[in-house]
Amino acid sequence: MNFDPREAAMHGIVASMRFPGPDYCEVLRWLHQDLLPESYLEIGVFRGHSLSLAMPPTIALGIDPCPEVDDRWRTETHVPRMPSSEFFAKHTPEEFFRTDRFSFAFVDGLHQFEQTIEDIFSLEVYAQPESVVAVHDTMPLDEKTPRGTAAQNFIRGTSGR
Repeated sequence: MNFDPREAAMHGIVASMRFPGPDYCEVLRWLHQDLLPESYLEIGVFRGHSLSLAMPPTIALGIDPCPEVDDRWRTETHVPRMPSSEFFAKHTPEEFFRTDRFSFAFVDGLHQFEQTIEDIFSLEVYAQPESVVAVHDTMPLDEKTPRGTAAQNFIRGTSGR
């Protein structure tokens, strides 16, 4: 299956029609404002748009093997460059936060069902009863969406089956 950028653009248009409402970054902005988390952990940073929503005094941790970020953050932010599986095998959030627990987490990694579940299970160990976990790209737009390659799924946006 070859990737066609025109198909990705059309997919975005159809997605906005089928799933109307605010953009996910707007929802994350609201969550940051309402929760005022002490710590924020993000899996899947890419260009850092959602990670940059963290505000002081939040300490942010963004995990991504190859983020495309410029390191201009509004608050203390750490971006270990590694896959989330490797991060949780070698590190704990406590190495970056002032606690071994996170307040708010956002999963937007590989957009593959199995990896998303693994990320959620890894986060569960460091959750507290009042922790909030947001997960992006979990509802396939159509039957074809979850069948693409990882690169296509990133554009198409799904970790659902």
